[in-house]
Amino acid sequence: MSRNKDAVRLAEIRAIRYVHALREIREESSRSGESLGAAGLRLVTEAERAAQAPNRTP
Repeated sequence: MSRNKDAVRLAEIRAIRYVHALREIREESSRSGESLGAAGLRLVTEAERAAQAPNRTP
């Protein structure tokens, strides 16, 4: 695949992830009654904490 096609595919993947993230923020905002900004910040904070937490296996 050419470099240009790789770049286009990467942009498509990022756009898909962006749309998914926006949908999740809108749904959470609607569910919780928070503003879009507040819901987005809370979701980002929760994701960062989850990424930093050590995986615990039984």
